[in-house]
Amino acid sequence: MTLRAPFIMAVALLPACSSGGTKIAAGLDGSVAPSLATLELSPLTLTPPFSPSIHDYYVRCGAGHNALTVSMTGAFGATASLAQPVASGVATTASVDVTENQAIVVVATRASASSTYWIRCLPEDFPSISVSTPTQASPPPPGYVLVGNGLHVSSETGYAIVLDNNSVPVWYHTTKTGGGAVDVDSLATNTVSFVPYLDYTFAPGSAAFEIHSLDPAGVKTVQPNGAPLDFHELRLLPNGDSLVFTWPVTTGVNLTGLGSFGNNEDIVNCDIQEIDPAGQTVWRWSATDHLDPVKDCTFPDTVPVIDASGTAETIVDPFHCNSIDVAANGDLLVSARNIDSVFTVSKATGAILWKMGGSSYTKDAAPFLQVVGDARNGFYRQHDARLLPDGTVSLFDDETGMPGPARALVLSLDLTSRTASVVWQFAGKENAQGVGSFRILADGSRIVGWGIGLGSNPTFTEVDANGSTLRDVTLAGDYSFRAIKVPLSGLNLDQMRATAGGGD
Repeated sequence: MTLRAPFIMAVALLPACSSGGTKIAAGLDGSVAPSLATLELSPLTLTPPFSPSIHDYYVRCGAGHNALTVSMTGAFGATASLAQPVASGVATTASVDVTENQAIVVVATRASASSTYWIRCLPEDFPSISVSTPTQASPPPPGYVLVGNGLHVSSETGYAIVLDNNSVPVWYHTTKTGGGAVDVDSLATNTVSFVPYLDYTFAPGSAAFEIHSLDPAGVKTVQPNGAPLDFHELRLLPNGDSLVFTWPVTTGVNLTGLGSFGNNEDIVNCDIQEIDPAGQTVWRWSATDHLDPVKDCTFPDTVPVIDASGTAETIVDPFHCNSIDVAANGDLLVSARNIDSVFTVSKATGAILWKMGGSSYTKDAAPFLQVVGDARNGFYRQHDARLLPDGTVSLFDDETGMPGPARALVLSLDLTSRTASVVWQFAGKENAQGVGSFRILADGSRIVGWGIGLGSNPTFTEVDANGSTLRDVTLAGDYSFRAIKVPLSGLNLDQMRATAGGGD
């Protein structure tokens, strides 16, 4: 998508017509909020193209000062004026000088009523966004999508991003490391959380989740104790505590029988910590207490872990936990990529209550659920397993190393027969090499984050319950760890506009 177009695009507002063709001057009686008839920004082009009903736009600005001309007219008796970066009074044109991250705000006014139109001046290092919408697609249900360019091209910076229904960034924030923004989410009203990407490291305290409050503006951090943070998950509990993964290194593990590994190997373990608001760890769970790295691992992988001196050591990663969901009774649903399994953990005892996918083994002798009736015989290297209100489980099936493309799945569980069945799925164009997500909102919104691929899949796809695509959105050259949608009530638009463009 080229943002520095040499021409100006404007769309005029046409009066509405009745079925008999009579023109209706909507809004003259004050029943409809005042709007603009035209809005142009020269020499740049608005994205999306102007429409009176769309109130947020963006352009990509250059470094330093950008001299631009705003042209604007009101509709049906409304006047137009510039409110930011300087107030113009009623006008049809205004010259502005803006820098990256600033917003141009135009106000349509009629009598005592007004409405605002925002144009965000995106910085040069912001990821390029492209949108594809099928011709017959219905508009997506209202809401905001949270993404981050987890890994990105060298000309970009890491950003946590909130997109509106027109795929316009209405809020964004850079990372203090310059690396990508991972696990961008909104876990409480008017907050956005993420963690700046860091490589695997031995060092505790090297990474932390940031929870950005929009009202009042502020940031707090969540960090485990005594072990390095695993950036895959942050969950907030009703009592105010937080759940995170850690990846402590366990030494001297006997891995005989797992690939070519021997009897004295180092592994990256999978631990969970519950941390109270004072920063104290009040509950722990460790995978090696309940899973065997040889009998449970189905995808023996290694990772380079960087020690305090900056030296990288290759270490076995037999579990690779990547998501936590919390049941109503407090038990945990956990996904572990390198054992191809999803399992529940008793919060009271720590025992695994049942396991689905991968090997049937657990140290706890938990019931094993076999996926039946599926042409692919289950999921592989999955992510983002979630409990749904009707008792089903959703997840993103990466299909890493398998011939089939990645897909979003909903599975129905039968604990009596110890089986699981696929009851809904939506496939992409290629498999994913890692990460990815799939969520279903209460309003039926379904959004698939396609993770790391070879370029055929977009960053995320929004679909309806029938599997019809509503929009594909791509951050060019980047990948997003997840794509999370929240309802309009979850984030305040005015506060996002006011705080967009921040940095650490």
